[in-house]
Amino acid sequence: TGSQSGDFYTGDPNRNRILRVSPSGRLIATYSLDGTGEKFTNRPSRFRVLEAQQLFYIFQDAGVVHALTFDGQQRWSTPTGATWEAWYNRGGDFDADDDGNFYALPELSDTISVFGPDGQPKGTLQLKGEDVKGELLFLRLWQDTIFLKRRHATELFRIYDRQTGELRRAVSADVARLQVEFPSEVWT
Repeated sequence: TGSQSGDFYTGDPNRNRILRVSPSGRLIATYSLDGTGEKFTNRPSRFRVLEAQQLFYIFQDAGVVHALTFDGQQRWSTPTGATWEAWYNRGGDFDADDDGNFYALPELSDTISVFGPDGQPKGTLQLKGEDVKGELLFLRLWQDTIFLKRRHATELFRIYDRQTGELRRAVSADVARLQVEFPSEVWT
């Protein structure tokens, strides 16, 4: 996960912590995840870094987001309704904006739950357009935009308006399909 400072943050699933690494590859700091009350050892997790607030939002596979300070204290813990199967990279996803609001979307849903920086629900955002529900891989926020990546044969990602949920566009890969048939399963 990148950051405003340019440092890189990565999970260390062998030691239940997050590592902060400089662009030159030097280890700057380690942050324990013990304050969440969860053990992420040998269990991947998704997280977001809010450097200005010195917070991590850690998305646990059962759909709970933990807000953890850089000094290891848990501020709050909130169930989101979105679960995540780490080993299959599917289920649901979440992302946070610079103000500390976070958005969670369960798989096969068209409704994003929006939570405030205090972990309390702020409302929902209904996604609009065709074929909205699907097997969710990633949700990312950028300015007034939501990017969704779902498992799809040709679609790379979708772009939604963050205020209205309107579909702005779907970006598809330029693909061609080749089909070959043989008269039998054995051929020379």
